[in-house]
Amino acid sequence: MFDVAINNGMLIDPDLKTSFKGSLGIKDGKLAEITIGELDGIKNINASGLIISLGFIDIHGHVDGEE
Repeated sequence: MFDVAINNGMLIDPDLKTSFKGSLGIKDGKLAEITIGELDGIKNINASGLIISLGFIDIHGHVDGEE
């Protein structure tokens, strides 16, 4: 069992330029599992219709300097 299970959210892989519906399991403050199935945790979060992000996403994109 995980400390936190975030289920049914949209996971994005920027390297492969793909996304899929999946779940994350967090144990001892660290990502412990990524799966397409549902996980069980002490705390369960239903992320249906949401994007699961493990880090900061800076949506303010710009280019500094000259092109």
